Amino acid sequence: KEVYGYFTPILTAFFLFAILTNVDVIIVKHYFSPMEAGYYSAAALIGRAFLFLPAGLVMAMFPKVSDMYSRQENSLVLLKKALFFSLIISFCGIVFCLLFPQVIISLLFGKQYFAAKPLIMFFGLSLTPFAMVNILINYYIAREKVSFIFPVMLATIILFVSLIFFHHS
Repeated sequence: KEVYGYFTPILTAFFLFAILTNVDVIIVKHYFSPMEAGYYSAAALIGRAFLFLPAGLVMAMFPKVSDMYSRQENSLVLLKKALFFSLIISFCGIVFCLLFPQVIISLLFGKQYFAAKPLIMFFGLSLTPFAMVNILINYYIAREKVSFIFPVMLATIILFVSLIFFHHS
């Protein structure tokens, strides 16, 4: 019974996070030309790497935080370290994207997608906060806290509505 009661909030949290990190591509596909949507999707795919680069930190942090929580120890230091190292990893990725965007594009998509270069250079910067949110979500789940779902839900709604109303910019 305890597992099933905790399953719904966790499923909701990861569903909301998936919406937060993917709804932009759907909105772009709806409002822009196929060619522009293709460039955006290429940049978005490269930018999504910024969500997965710190995933190793999450995988290492989660069991340790859970263990510390069960022993009633303070795990805030672990959270701060994970956020700090995630920022360093993201910063390195951003620098790599700024210095070598054409190399990345040509390796992954070919030269016909060079028009996506300006998007790629800033996509990592825009997705870094989402990597931080992913760490926070997993931290709170490891501590058996679910109150974070409401801010994530609010952020998802705000992002979705903002993309609809301000898609032209």
